[in-house]
Formats: sequence, C-alpha cells, structure tokens
Amino acid sequence: MKHLKTFFFLLIVLPAAVSESAHEAVLTSLSKSEKQWIEEHQEVTLGFAPYWPPFSFLDHENRFTGIDHDIMHLIEERTGLKILPVMTSSWRNAYQRAIDGEIDILSGISPTNDRIEHFHFTDPYVSFPVAIITTKKRPLLIGMAFADDLTFALPEEYVTTERFQQEYPDVKVYLTENPLESMRLVSIGKADATLENLVSASTIIRSKGLTNLKVSGISQYQFDLHFAVNKSQPELQSIIDKALASISSRERHAILNNWVHVEHDQLIVWDKIGYAILAILAIIFGVIVIVLLWNRFLAAEIRRRQKAESSLAKALKEKDSLLALVAHDLKNPLQVIHMYMDTLEKETHASEIPAKMFYNVRDVTHRMTRLVNQLVQLKALDHNKIQIELTPIPINEIVHKTLELHKLQAKNKDISLVADIAEEPLIAIADSDALMQICDNLVSNAIKFSPKEKKVSVSCYSQEQKIYIRVSDEGPGFTLDDQKKLFGRFSLLSNRPTGGESSSGIGLSIVKELVDRINGQITCESTPGHGATFTVALPAA
Repeated sequence: MKHLKTFFFLLIVLPAAVSESAHEAVLTSLSKSEKQWIEEHQEVTLGFAPYWPPFSFLDHENRFTGIDHDIMHLIEERTGLKILPVMTSSWRNAYQRAIDGEIDILSGISPTNDRIEHFHFTDPYVSFPVAIITTKKRPLLIGMAFADDLTFALPEEYVTTERFQQEYPDVKVYLTENPLESMRLVSIGKADATLENLVSASTIIRSKGLTNLKVSGISQYQFDLHFAVNKSQPELQSIIDKALASISSRERHAILNNWVHVEHDQLIVWDKIGYAILAILAIIFGVIVIVLLWNRFLAAEIRRRQKAESSLAKALKEKDSLLALVAHDLKNPLQVIHMYMDTLEKETHASEIPAKMFYNVRDVTHRMTRLVNQLVQLKALDHNKIQIELTPIPINEIVHKTLELHKLQAKNKDISLVADIAEEPLIAIADSDALMQICDNLVSNAIKFSPKEKKVSVSCYSQEQKIYIRVSDEGPGFTLDDQKKLFGRFSLLSNRPTGGESSSGIGLSIVKELVDRINGQITCESTPGHGATFTVALPAA
C-alpha cells in the first residue's frame, strides 16, 4: 500500500522544476540586484487563509501551520529571508491588507484578471483537482452537468468561486467566509454541494467530523496554488521562484505526506492478494459507474427530447390555430364583399344605392383589415421588429384621439362613450405608436363585448408618480377561468361579442406584450355579469 499512497499524490501534485539544490545553489542563481534586495529587506510579511487545512491554518497554540508553512520554511532556509506570518481574521482580510501594502506575500492564491492588477505571481508550488462535495445520500456526479439543479455554498473571493459564478450565473450560490463554513452548510442541508480541492476537502471532512459528506465527483477546475507578491517588489517574486525551483519532488512529497493521510484496510497484508482484490473491485466499481452514468445520460436525454417534443407540439398547435382563425375570419368577410360588389355592379343603373349596403361593405372590410393588422403585428412582436422609443407622451391626446376613432363603432350599437380625463396635461414615458395600439384595442374590445344601449367609460388620471388609463364596460364580464387565460394568445373566451363581431383572441395578447415593452403594467377587474375594467399604469414623466 506504500506504493499506492505515493501514486495518489502523484495524481494531485504538479511538481515545480525538479532540481536538487541547497542554500548555496539558490544564492548562486540570484542576480546582483536580487542579492542586494535581500540585504536591504531581511524580513518580509506573509498573509494566509487562517481556516484552510491542510494548506494554511492555526494550530491549538494559534500558530501558523500547514503545507504553506512548510514550503515557506524551505524558502526561508534557501534565501536567508525571515518570513513573518501576519495573523488575520479571514482570507478576505489578509487579501485586503496585501492590496493596501501592509503584507508583502500571500500564500495559497491563484491569479485572476483582478488580482494581476495588484500582484506578481510565482510559479505554482502545488496543483490539484477541485472536488464536488455533497452528502452521502446524493449520487455520484461527473463534472458540472447537473449544476443547474443544485444549490452551492462557496467561500467568497476564492478563485474557484469566481470562475463558477462566471460560468454558471443562474445557479443559486450561498457565499461563506471559508471552506469549512461551506461544507458545514452542505452537511446540515442548507446547500446541496460545495467545491473544494481534493486534499483540503478530505482533511476537513476527517478533522471536523463531517461524516455525512463525501466526494461525489471531480469538477473541470484544476486549482494551482501560487505565492502572490506586491507589485512594488518584483525582485521578491523572482527570488521566491528560484527558491521554489530548488525544492525537489521528493521534498514536496514529504511535506504533503506529513499533512495528508491515506486510510487503508489493515486486513490486506499480502501484496499480491491485495492488489488482485483491488483490481477486481476496481473493475466491478467501474462497471457500476458506467451503468449508472449511462442510465443517467439516458434519463437526461429522454427529458431533453420530451421538452423538445413538447415545444414542437405547442408551436404546431399555435400554427394550426392561427391558420384556422385566418381561414375562418377572413373567408366570410371576403365572401360578403364579393356578394355586395356584385350587387352594386348590377344596380349601377339605379338612381340610389342603399346606404346600408355601403355600411356593410365598409364594416366587413374594416374587420378584415383589423385582423390582418393584428396578425402582422403579432409576427413583428415575435421577431422583435417593432421599434420602441420611450419618450414623454401626452396621454390626454392619445385617449381623446382613440375615442374619436371609435365614435362610429359605438354609435352603431347605441353605446355611450363616457370620458373622464383630467384637464391638466398627463405626461407619461411611453411609445406613441404602441400606446395608441393599446388604447385602440381596449376601447374596441369594450364596445365589441358590450350589449346595445350600454355605456363604455374611459378615464385618465395621475396618482403616485404613475399615469393611469382605465377602460370600463357594462358587458358580461369574465369568469375566473377566463381571467386566467385573458392575455394568452388565441385564447377564445366563453363570452362572445354582442353584435356579431369577430374575435380572434389576439388583441389582448398584443396589448399585454406592448404594455410590457413600454415598462407598464396592465390589470383586469371583472365580476361575471357586471362588466370588466382594464387598467394600464405607466411611469409618469
């Protein structure tokens, strides 16, 4: 098992330059300016993460210890520098003090774009994979394929945390002070997983009694540890690099072996039998892992295909609904137009053409044009081709213009249009064309669904930094089921227009999308049998 132990560390440690050297060899490699720098700076300060075993932490006597300490001890011996650890409350505090120039060196750090602005970085002194830590109840994980389904607890301002948040911005993350706090949140169930280097994770699990945690998988991150040196001292970075190059692989392994322990079963005492059993178990385990992974892959693939099929079915259904509506609502008006036009042609000799016939032709043509315009606008919304320009708009003028356009429609059904519009100018931030379309659809619908000889009320007022447009009718109102699908596309509701008009189920969906695009809100209040009130709220200028 001794060989197995060595093999384990060869997998997680990236040695620096392999060269056997001692104090004299390092001094010989230093330049004249570097030697002079050491003479002028006999002591340098070191900042570290105080709660990150086995790399850097405080022992029972509150002294700096760990892998970083032992590496720094070798650097001290080979450069002649006195390296003084600075006690801080957290890694964040040590990092900030280094930026402020109070600390010369930081241990256990990796370069990022932000950090490169403040520090020079040495060559890495160890390298290791970053593990995914979960409770033992969770299955094995391969990479980060299932990260979206988990909640992570991650230490703040650690390089792995920064990379994870950049690559997975939609995953929920609890930020903590240190890796131990992250692993405790996972242990008590407040988070699903955390990310930590394999060596530190195994040490924390064993030393802190977090027996319900396990290494569930290996992430795609490879975490190299460097020393960071204040940018005002480039000679110090070069000196440390030369000292690191003098540390052999054997010396690095000895340090790691002193801090990281591999548990083994003492019942295996015969090498050949032990290795044979291990090989068999490895094969069995590999087959099980492959089967589990394959099953998981198939399940994910099935879910993906089901989602794609559902989206396709929905798109086809909308397409079929649209074609059916177009065929139904355009066919009849066109036939009426042709019929009346034939009649007009036959009666051109007459001294007077009935006015009602002209009205009917004009009415069905208007209905057809309105439906076509709605379809064109719906397509433009889907393809993001409608240009919205938010500017101060006089709402009074828009509402008055809308009422003028619908006077004839209301008159034909003996409906009273009642306006209650504030006299002072009401200025809102909106798009003029979009707001005109919104008001047009709401007033037209109110008239369309109101019985004859009823009233449609339109009011416009200002309240609490918002401008409100309210359209009320005395129609049949909406049921609770109708209100749930009121703004859905192609939603044909239980109530129908009261004067034989057509209803495509498109208008209110267009209103909702346009209101959203001009940063407004729309609500509907309705009681079955007592009409409906639509209210649009817009930000005041």
